[in-house]
Amino acid sequence: MKPRKVDRPLVLYGKGNLGKLAKEIFYELGIRPAYVMDKMCSFEALPKDVLVAVCVATEPYYPIAKTLNEAGWEDVVPVWDIIEAYPEVGISNGWFAGKLTVKDKNRIRSLYWDDASSCVFYNSFLEWRINRRESCITPINKNAYKCLPSTLADIRARQKVLYINEGILVDLVMDRIVSIHCEGYELNTIRQNMHLFKKYRPKIEVACYHSRDGLWKIEKYLMDNLKDYEFTFRLHAYQGQAAYMYCKPKEKI
Repeated sequence: MKPRKVDRPLVLYGKGNLGKLAKEIFYELGIRPAYVMDKMCSFEALPKDVLVAVCVATEPYYPIAKTLNEAGWEDVVPVWDIIEAYPEVGISNGWFAGKLTVKDKNRIRSLYWDDASSCVFYNSFLEWRINRRESCITPINKNAYKCLPSTLADIRARQKVLYINEGILVDLVMDRIVSIHCEGYELNTIRQNMHLFKKYRPKIEVACYHSRDGLWKIEKYLMDNLKDYEFTFRLHAYQGQAAYMYCKPKEKI
């Protein structure tokens, strides 16, 4: 798969939060979806010569695509593969890792995780980002809120480097988590605030799925700079979405 421009009538498959966000994005691009459907629709009555964008991240992509293919739709792709073809939108949840360099491979091998599950989830994340292959693992659902896309306005408001207030960090450090979810600005946010993280040693969670930084740069920077921390990795959705790194100081485990 690769970024795909809309070259025929567009149909959105999925009426949930991701479908609503996709509709906002396409309207901004001047692309009006021909219709929106889900598994409850009567497939027989709908036109088939269209481009179907799958707007579902809470289920595996390929079984959905297979069902749609068998129902007569031949042109089916993940919605993020389409959005990726329009960089002017400025949202890259569907970023392509592309071919790995020798440096990429060496840095990925240098990462260390503190439990076996992290290795499984991280490798699954890489499989989708690099090869567009899905593993058989099931994402962790206990933090299901992480799977829910925001509105386009909410996403745009988060697209900036976050400068954490030291007073707020003191309040958070005892029993809450510093959450870094900046829609692609995560690595710069971490760098700008590392002196505070070293001083106060909070629990930290970081979204790793908005840019190529999440391939290894975010993970390695945190591992190199946070001493005596436990590092884990989890997926909370399919298609490489809602991928988070968790950092916990060992004295708080």
